[in-house]
Amino acid sequence: MKNFFKKYNKYMIGPMIYKTLTRLMIGALLCLLWAKYGNTSGHFTVLNYPFFILGVTFLGLLWKNYLQLDGVGGGLVSAREALGILFKRRKEEKKYKGISDYANQERREDAEEFDGLSDEEKLMCAMAANFFSALFFLLPSIAVSIM
Repeated sequence: MKNFFKKYNKYMIGPMIYKTLTRLMIGALLCLLWAKYGNTSGHFTVLNYPFFILGVTFLGLLWKNYLQLDGVGGGLVSAREALGILFKRRKEEKKYKGISDYANQERREDAEEFDGLSDEEKLMCAMAANFFSALFFLLPSIAVSIM
């Protein structure tokens, strides 16, 4: 783990951004659900409690990815491996090609960019996404708690 940051390459930026944005959107959705249904009394703010819990959760995921990258993890079977039959991509030949096939071609290439990475690079992208997500949720929570 000596040259950790030197392992990040330019082609890993796209998958990191996609994973980070996905985590941020899921976290924002969970915060909104907590504000609507969990905080019925209205005494707590969204920035204090759910942001802090999500930030700590993402730090825990970051630590888990770090341990997997170091070779410690792997004892548990991932959901993709357990339900591998459901996640297999079937390539079906289309009988016709419409304009939407050409319009979505670039988007499909971006989505397949993450699949082309090695396992170590996937873990590093997940680590970076968890780190940025933890920062996004923890910094406002800490700032509101201090004020």
